[in-house]
Amino acid sequence: MNSFSHQRPDRPVLIAGLIAIVAVYFLILVGGTVRATGAGMGCPDWPLC
Repeated sequence: MNSFSHQRPDRPVLIAGLIAIVAVYFLILVGGTVRATGAGMGCPDWPLC
């Protein structure tokens, strides 16, 4: 029998998970906005623009 199967994750793990979820959601929103507005090619050759 596994004694670890009913333990809750530690608070820092929960906070890190929530931060990751919010960051991914924000990245998807920003990517969609860039795609919808056509702003992705504002600097096509990036380090040299």
